[in-house]
Amino acid sequence: MNTNSNDSKGIIRVSEETIAILAAKTALETDGVAALSGTLPDKIAINFSKKDSSYKGVKVSKDDDGFKIDIYVVVDFDENIPSVAWDIQKNIIHEIKSKFGLSVKSINVHVQGVRLP
Repeated sequence: MNTNSNDSKGIIRVSEETIAILAAKTALETDGVAALSGTLPDKIAINFSKKDSSYKGVKVSKDDDGFKIDIYVVVDFDENIPSVAWDIQKNIIHEIKSKFGLSVKSINVHVQGVRLP
């Protein structure tokens, strides 16, 4: 599904895949995030379809209210997990609004593990 923006010069379309890649990059740049963690269906899809893995661990859906993003992360051991999750949410919302001017309905952060030192 693409998100459309209309102005006097034409239509701009932003795919869910593009949003997912930006969300993945932003999450990985957040302090305390060790890695993204793909779900089992992600891993199967990557292996069988040669799907790009640059946004593994991110699922994006769109409805009338905006985007819903589910992101699966591994957090560093010595970090405060709720603080890292809030930073991920804040950073992704900021990036999507600043880059595309789009609204985000929700960002659900799923901590899949902790990376030990």
